[in-house]
Amino acid sequence: MSDMPDGGWSFSGEKGWSLDPSQQERVRQVNIAAMARADELQKGSPTCALCGQRALELDEFGLCSKNRGEHKEWRDDALKAVSFR
Repeated sequence: MSDMPDGGWSFSGEKGWSLDPSQQERVRQVNIAAMARADELQKGSPTCALCGQRALELDEFGLCSKNRGEHKEWRDDALKAVSFR
């Protein structure tokens, strides 16, 4: 943990939040550790057949919960294929 106030973050109304350069490596390491923990917790979760995103569960098409763009097209195409039978 940084001994700087607010962990080295400061707010400027013009630029928003900025990190003191001396704290960049510390913050990078904290983020790496957090992402590794998330990966470990999500190990074995199903992944979307289209985008590869991990999900708690997939729908009947093997897709995550996204419902726009390619995901919507995939579902629409699958429904059309089933209705032709």
